[in-house]
Amino acid sequence: GGGGGGAGATWQRESHASSPQLPTSSAELLHSVPLEVPKALWRNLIGFFLAGVVNNFGFVVMLSAAVELLKQSHFDSPSIVLVCDSLPSFIAQLVAPWFMNYLPYWVRVAAAALLGVAGFLLAAFFDNTAVRLAGVACASLSSGFGELTFLAYSSQFNKNTVSAWSSGTGAAGVVGAGAYFLLNLALGPHYTLVACAVVPALLLVVFLAVISKPTIPSGSALAA
Repeated sequence: GGGGGGAGATWQRESHASSPQLPTSSAELLHSVPLEVPKALWRNLIGFFLAGVVNNFGFVVMLSAAVELLKQSHFDSPSIVLVCDSLPSFIAQLVAPWFMNYLPYWVRVAAAALLGVAGFLLAAFFDNTAVRLAGVACASLSSGFGELTFLAYSSQFNKNTVSAWSSGTGAAGVVGAGAYFLLNLALGPHYTLVACAVVPALLLVVFLAVISKPTIPSGSALAA
């Protein structure tokens, strides 16, 4: 009996010594997972800030150009531009979550960038009011789809990237309105819209060249 007990104790000690040691606290869990180095973190914060600026740039510029867009139309109020600049984005945010998870992130960002570029070009090169409003709607879809994409993407990074994105969307109001005012003084409405068509393409540049690859798996508690 005593020999059996001693053998059992020895087996338990050996089994315990050979078993993997799992993290027993949140602090140990954090130390067991590689965290972003400061340089990468700052790079991502800047990247999400710039993405926020670019994403909302078209929305702001279209509102700033509302009077010019309707100059040859029968509309007395530019409120129709506000509707076309807001409603498509709202619809996109209702519908897109049902299918966007089937698309890679780069495809989503490219789609948002192309919609933004198309919106400016339609507004710049066509005198028909309906086509111009379609351009405004494209810019709105770009903004809504881009917002869904980058907010979902931020879940794979440090939680402060959401704050950086929010700051960027706020700064877009000043950047967009200021850019339209200055370019309009120098170039006139038509060439201002043409010049602004370059900006939405920068969304893909920021995604590919500025924001680093994710270090936190999607859905991880460490991203929260």
